[in-house]
Amino acid sequence: MCRKKNYEYSIPTARGISEAILTGDVEVQQIAEAQRINVPVKAIPFHIVRSAIARNPFFVFNYLKRHFPHLKSVRQFIESDEYLGGLSITFQGNPAELAHLSNRAQLDAITGLLNRIASELRQNTTEYKGTVSFVPNGISSIFTDKILKLVEGTERADGDEGLVSHRDWYVFNANYGTSEEKAFVRMLDAQTHWLKEKYDGIYLIRNERHFKIYNFDDGQAFEPDFVLSLREKNGNTLTYQVFIEPKGKFLQEHDQWKADFLKQIKEKFSGKTLEFETQSGTQSYRLVGVPFYNNEDEVHFRECLESAL
Repeated sequence: MCRKKNYEYSIPTARGISEAILTGDVEVQQIAEAQRINVPVKAIPFHIVRSAIARNPFFVFNYLKRHFPHLKSVRQFIESDEYLGGLSITFQGNPAELAHLSNRAQLDAITGLLNRIASELRQNTTEYKGTVSFVPNGISSIFTDKILKLVEGTERADGDEGLVSHRDWYVFNANYGTSEEKAFVRMLDAQTHWLKEKYDGIYLIRNERHFKIYNFDDGQAFEPDFVLSLREKNGNTLTYQVFIEPKGKFLQEHDQWKADFLKQIKEKFSGKTLEFETQSGTQSYRLVGVPFYNNEDEVHFRECLESAL
């Protein structure tokens, strides 16, 4: 399933507004001077969503079942908060079009959302063999400045600069992440007091498609959202690298392989030290995987992190 961020759909200006409209007591959030509205998929008539699904062969139930083993029916996929029902679409257009969303606009928007979901699920399908070998790379060669395309009014457009720009342990000056990723950073901020007792050189780096690690079982590419680097105190040159993936509950089932991969990292490298010869001498590392971070299960994650370190 795609990340829990809104799919954005711009209504063609030439389209009329005489078609049937979205009615009822649905709450629609008004943003950006009434030029954009967020509409939950649940607020769109069932027959429109069902029609869009019927047009896309990717969403045949048997194929959906391969990606979501616990799915019981297509209706559950449409209505459940764990799947499509937990998503929203941001419509953009003039006030009249937004006040009276046509069936055609809703159908086109749902079709676009489904195409994006199908594309992301296909990208997660691979047939490679993984390896347990890791190779060193310089930070400056992996993490570089990037220009991000952000849409005003979406959750990622807020960089949370008020927090991260004043934290010496957060590498970048903004966090253009999802709400779940922002919640993780705030949770870690509250934990730095005990981390600083054991470690110096504490750095949290957001992975905005800078690097990938590859599943041991099949080589499937995984871009963890964050890597936390911690260097032990008392002159010890041992550095911990912790791979961290904040994840909304509705995505956890489909991305279970990522949770399994993080668990394998923890198990395979527990107590092991990787040593690499560099120009500055021998560098020692320990790789650490922790469970998904979820805001609702924050206490569990914090306990796992403390145990791993």
